[in-house]
Amino acid sequence: MNDSSMFFRLISVGITAYLLGSISPSYLLGKMLKGIDIREHGSHNAGTANAISTIGFLPGLVTMVLDIGKGALSAWIGMRLAGKTGMQIGTVAVVAGHNFPILMHFRGGKGIAAFIGASLISFPATVAAYLFFSWIGIILSHYIAIGTLVAFTLLPFTGLWLTHGDISWFLTLLAVSFLILLKHRPNFTAIRNRTEQKFYFKKRFETLLKRN
Repeated sequence: MNDSSMFFRLISVGITAYLLGSISPSYLLGKMLKGIDIREHGSHNAGTANAISTIGFLPGLVTMVLDIGKGALSAWIGMRLAGKTGMQIGTVAVVAGHNFPILMHFRGGKGIAAFIGASLISFPATVAAYLFFSWIGIILSHYIAIGTLVAFTLLPFTGLWLTHGDISWFLTLLAVSFLILLKHRPNFTAIRNRTEQKFYFKKRFETLLKRN
């Protein structure tokens, strides 16, 4: 395969993954089920957590599955068209599309479900690392955003270690971490102002059971 052909494939992967990422299940379900723009309610975020709190547990679960699915599909397309580099570009592009969808005026979600889906195809060990680091952060701080901050601060270096120094994976995870942490800035500001709601696993599960 010559360089121009590979370049075209990589560009195609990036555009396709971005457009897939831009499809927002939570937004579409909010419109279909309640006639609302989910970004104008709850946490004003087009993602799983806000879907659960705004339109219900089942629609939120569907949102999560579809967001993970579009991430996985993007990385798979990247792998099929352009191998390892294609997977990496697909992973970054689908998160970018989810977080900053062009057809929704760049107001999307926070990218974690899309990242998980893409990573299940491209680099599964990072999913386990994300879950481990985020849970530790949440348990110690009782803030979901702190768990996210801990996880995505450490993930690029974890990827570098797991791949024995592969800079391309470090840069891929660094780009994804930047996109995700950028969308969590309001949460970090709320924590600093002591207005962010704390998270307790037991209370959250009890609330969900009562609501459903």
